Amino acid sequence: MSAPPPRPFRRVPSRVVAGARNVGLRGGDVRISDPQGPCALCGQVGQLRLGHIAPKWVYRWMKLEGSVIGNYRSLSTKVESQDGDKHYLLCDSCEHRLGAAESYVKDLVTGLPVSLGARDVQLAEGPLLIGVDHVLVRRAVLGILLKAHHAPSQAFASVVLPEPMLERLKSRLITDTYDHLSHPLIATKWLNCTIPGVNPRAIMFAGYGTNRGLTAFDLTMAGWSFSVFFRGWKQVERMPGFSHHANLGRGSWLIYLADLSIHRGVNRGSAPYTSEVDPWRRFSRQRCCPCGLSARSFEHCCALTWCSLPIAGTLVPDAGVDSGPVEGSATL
Repeated sequence: MSAPPPRPFRRVPSRVVAGARNVGLRGGDVRISDPQGPCALCGQVGQLRLGHIAPKWVYRWMKLEGSVIGNYRSLSTKVESQDGDKHYLLCDSCEHRLGAAESYVKDLVTGLPVSLGARDVQLAEGPLLIGVDHVLVRRAVLGILLKAHHAPSQAFASVVLPEPMLERLKSRLITDTYDHLSHPLIATKWLNCTIPGVNPRAIMFAGYGTNRGLTAFDLTMAGWSFSVFFRGWKQVERMPGFSHHANLGRGSWLIYLADLSIHRGVNRGSAPYTSEVDPWRRFSRQRCCPCGLSARSFEHCCALTWCSLPIAGTLVPDAGVDSGPVEGSATL
């Protein structure tokens, strides 16, 4: 495993609010005036930017609930902070380049006509997003994977890549060359019609691991999951609508819709799994939308858009990537 960039930076102690208090968890880096070091992407030595691992906008819905909570079951500890973890990892140029792709994804995951229209993307039956720039989507998701690998935060502790994969990942990010056959990417939009008091937008975690022959990076943020498959992806290729995911450049993208009760990383036995394929069909249109985007009613949010379309993507891939790091090589 290649060593991460040297880290001469002090980190903010985590505020433990429940559980074990002697685990020594720390959060983001302390801001300093002239941070110097090698960029985790391009390798150039120079001034580094203090940047979020997951984009800053991802934490908006958590902050609306009061603060950012980290619940680490393996350590029996819950911590609280005012923001998502930030670290000195990238130079200004690489930070800006990945940030531009993350901003593009932000407009896709809000799913509003105004944000989609601004990107020349349309929502159609499937549900399909038509006109998606798949290069920007992959740059955003794989860029977060790279940052998560190098981040010292506990939130990204399971994201540890084999060295050959890490070098290929950096090469692809630098050149923007992505082959869908080596890293198919599937997206799921989550709705919560069954678990009281949980906003699917206020959940963020990243994991890399292997389960049932699939090796994948799974990123849940802002009410969506992005799953990138590295080993065993031929199982994914047989899923309904996979051809929609395979396009690069501008193309269509089949988005899976699912209720939060079947999300492995969220449920963990805390709520009954729904047996309904689409529980939002019986959801009251006067209640707040189960997508959690805002306080708008279901009727004025997803009921007439995402949830009014014939659902083709109801089989959500179960990568099981919360199982922890995996050793060995994989294709990228």
